[in-house]
Amino acid sequence: MRSELSTISWTEVLQGNTEQKWAVFKGILDDQISRHIPRKIIIEGPKRKPQWLSYKAVKLVKRKHQLYAKYKNCKHPAYMRAARDANIKIRLSKRRFEMKLAANIKDDVKFFYAYVSSKRKAKPRVGPIVTENGDMVSSPSCIAGLLNDDFSSVFTKENTDFFQQLEAHLLLTTSKF
Repeated sequence: MRSELSTISWTEVLQGNTEQKWAVFKGILDDQISRHIPRKIIIEGPKRKPQWLSYKAVKLVKRKHQLYAKYKNCKHPAYMRAARDANIKIRLSKRRFEMKLAANIKDDVKFFYAYVSSKRKAKPRVGPIVTENGDMVSSPSCIAGLLNDDFSSVFTKENTDFFQQLEAHLLLTTSKF
């Protein structure tokens, strides 16, 4: 884009009054932008409500928004009543959802912990690790390799000869009876 703009003879292109100069400059700039800068199209799907929000609460929130759009005043009595009702219903639906979640914890542990972890502010993650050499490692694959090496060094290979001898001994003792 920069190289194409440098090839333009600006003294010849920008002649005339200020309005004409601006129109020509804006046209050239818009043309360059449309050719060189890719456009990203954002497709928005339907907005999803939170899992815990009941449909009655959604209806009350919509009503609150409609009343605000109508009166444009958050101190209007109708709006204040609608906002209070919506907030009460939101709190109740959230409490009811969490109570239901807690009641079903024995049956659906995974869903319970997924909800709890979504409410957490700090996300647990393994940070950069310092190796034995003193190097700082931050890539996930290198961290996984270092942790794997460290954990595998703790475990030893079991001696299976003991189990074979025990099995042979048990077979001999049971065959006597």
